[in-house]
Amino acid sequence: MIRALLITALLGLAACGADGEPIRPGSAEDVAAQ
Repeated sequence: MIRALLITALLGLAACGADGEPIRPGSAEDVAAQ
């Protein structure tokens, strides 16, 4: 349970990036924004 929450948090941070921009260009969020 705890591990799943930590993984979800890490994925969320990785998706947003430190400054709020996606790390991977062409990610699902980036494509949806365009």
